[in-house]
Amino acid sequence: MPHAALAESARQYRKHRAYLKKERERWRKDRDTGKKKAINDLTERGKRSQKKKLKEAKKAARDKARTIVELQTPPPSPEPLELDCPPQLGPSRQRLQGERIRERRKL
Repeated sequence: MPHAALAESARQYRKHRAYLKKERERWRKDRDTGKKKAINDLTERGKRSQKKKLKEAKKAARDKARTIVELQTPPPSPEPLELDCPPQLGPSRQRLQGERIRERRKL
């Protein structure tokens, strides 16, 4: 059974690599035809606007990741409820009984 899982993951890996290769080729083709420009080829104004777009996209991605983490994090455990018992003022009943037994043994 694990062989099927390995084969499936290898198939997905190859498919993803092919997709990335195709995207790189598409980007190069667009760059050669002039649809896309390198940062160095942009004007100062174009560089600023591109930087602004990248900055906003990065902020949105960080916010989205933060939201996902917040949604997946379980709520904190509730604080333990304090019982309405008065605090013990003296030794416990068991301790007193033990002391009595020890006293009897000494005699």
